[in-house]
This record gives sequence, C-alpha cells and structure tokens, in this order.
Amino acid sequence: MDDSFYQAHVHSGPHYVLGRKLHPLCLQDILRFMLVGSPYGRVQDNSGGSFPVTLGELRIAVSICSTPLEEYVRATSNRHLVPVLKNLWWKRQTEKLNLDLEVAKFDAYFNDYFSTPELWETTGESSAIGAPWPLAIAASLMSKTAMARNEVWTMPVGEAIWLNASILEQAGATEIASAEQIEAMYELGLRKRPEPRKRKAVNRA
Repeated sequence: MDDSFYQAHVHSGPHYVLGRKLHPLCLQDILRFMLVGSPYGRVQDNSGGSFPVTLGELRIAVSICSTPLEEYVRATSNRHLVPVLKNLWWKRQTEKLNLDLEVAKFDAYFNDYFSTPELWETTGESSAIGAPWPLAIAASLMSKTAMARNEVWTMPVGEAIWLNASILEQAGATEIASAEQIEAMYELGLRKRPEPRKRKAVNRA
C-alpha cells in the first residue's frame, strides 16, 4: 500500500500552533483557506518547495483550524465585543513567538493530514469540474454515501480524499496506483519524488 494511505489515516497529533490546539485538518478548512486567499489554500499548485507566509496569514490559518465555522464567524464579527477583545490579546501574544518555528509547526500539522493517492483515469476522457475541489469531493461523498453534511466537511481531509478516490475506482472512473507502480514511475523518471510542503516565514504582519 502507498505510504500516502497511511499518512492520510495515521496522525501524530495533537498539534499546537501559536498557542492554540488545532483540530484535524478537514475539507471545510481547505475551502476556507481558498475563500480568504490563504497560501495554505493553494495545495494543488505545488508539490513542495518554499512559500512565504506572514504572521497575519498564519494567524488566519490557525484561527480557521482551531475554531468551528460558527465560532469563527462570531469571533471575526465586530458586533461581538468579547471575541474581539480575546482575539486582540491573542494577536499581541503571538508577536512574542518565533515565526519560523510556528510556521514549521503548522507545516507539520498540514502534512500530517493532507495526503492524496496517485490516480490514473480509466474512462479515456477527462471532464473538467468548475467547483472548487473540496466542494466537489464533499458533494461526491454526500451523494454516494450515507454520511451527513457536517460529517463529510469535518472528517480529516486525507481520509475524505482517499474515500472519494476509492468510490471513483469502484465505479471504474479512476485507478489508484499501487506503491510498486509509483516507485516504478520514479525510477523511470515519469514522476518526480514529491518534496514536503513547507512555507517560509516573512516578517510582514
């Protein structure tokens, strides 16, 4: 079995970044990254390398991954004074921390949960999907399983991706490459070995 399967299902947590405990990375988090333009929402645009992250961007990512959606909306609304005051205190506390270390800790968390299989299309034709990929996976799982909406959106992202890929494979739409097939592609130079995703801290708030 491909190592990415185990990575998607076995986790080293709990993870703490900027003093907050992070929940398992899920489809809902990735979609929120994409909606706010976070560098962590560009997971399909890279297979490794270094990408700049500011303290402000890290704060947003940590807020998303440590707070349920309803609480996140309340905490970012100026109509609720207590969450705003708590957030201001937290922002001041994070300024005292080592940004490089905190970015590395968030990368470790991200890589612990985000893992995808190598897929080969077997239908002979590819159809582009206009929806953001987290939404497409969520819609697929809700339509093909008995899972509830909240369960789909909050399950660990790697598990959701693998489950959806397995459903597509059983339907004959794709094939999940085995560990041996992937290694053969590396040896033949047909695939480049992926580097760990990482971000580089930059000193902009």
